[in-house]
Amino acid sequence: MLSYFLTGFTLGISAALAPGPLQTLVISETMQHNSRAGLKVALAPLLTDAPIVMFTVFILSRISDFTHILGLITISGAIFLGYWGIQNMKAANVPTEKVKLTPHSIRKAFFTNLLSPHPYLFWFSIGAPMLVKGFQQGLFYAVLFLLGFYLTLVGTFSAIAIFINFFQGLKKGRVYLYLMRFLGLALFYFAIRLLLLGLAYFKIF
Repeated sequence: MLSYFLTGFTLGISAALAPGPLQTLVISETMQHNSRAGLKVALAPLLTDAPIVMFTVFILSRISDFTHILGLITISGAIFLGYWGIQNMKAANVPTEKVKLTPHSIRKAFFTNLLSPHPYLFWFSIGAPMLVKGFQQGLFYAVLFLLGFYLTLVGTFSAIAIFINFFQGLKKGRVYLYLMRFLGLALFYFAIRLLLLGLAYFKIF
């Protein structure tokens, strides 16, 4: 029984610590606004994963070819991340003491996670089979897996946001401008990777 919790625990922290669009967005939103904005991004998986899980289960049960659907999702995610990457680089050129930026952290995080192939691939290949196996042994086994996974996934993202918030003093210096440009480029980098991956699903690239 404990193995389900530990499996989810390990997978959650591994997913959060692996460089990716959502982790970059946690850092970006915290740097642009505050830890509250970063924490909102950290909660995104709790908002998006439920429909993603139901979607992947539906696809697995009804459709044999999941590739093209995943390709469309991935290309959409690439466009979305590319847009926010450009916005980040623009924000770096605006003096933060003169303009008060309005955070849209929940919206950004929601679409970033929803349009990224990573959660679909995770639930398609690892998450869903673990849940099914857990349900076969009892509902509590599946609940333990989910609890361990989201406890560390959201917890690690939240810890990153709180840690980054300690460096808010950097917003008054050039380090902040360079960091925001770097984060914008990082989002743009992930956008290009997602675009190439999406095209690969259609065997275009």
